[in-house]
Amino acid sequence: MSQGKVAAMPPSVRFPSQLTLVNSDAYGRAAMLIWPRLNPGAMKRRAGEPLLIAEYVGQRTSLSAEMIVAMLEQSISVAGEPSFYFG
Repeated sequence: MSQGKVAAMPPSVRFPSQLTLVNSDAYGRAAMLIWPRLNPGAMKRRAGEPLLIAEYVGQRTSLSAEMIVAMLEQSISVAGEPSFYFG
């Protein structure tokens, strides 16, 4: 019996729901790391939407929504990049 080769599919094709879950949850995780006293239940209701998260966080800080979204995006991009420490 000859075995056929199976073409490997990229993870985004195999598991699209996991990919969107990770990406949508990244904003909520970043917000919880920056502002640890946020209500986790309220963050889940915002479903990873950066503008809704910014509106919620803006009620507790004097930062504008644009600044909060920028902070969240910056923390996500920094977390995704490898960093090295040669100290």
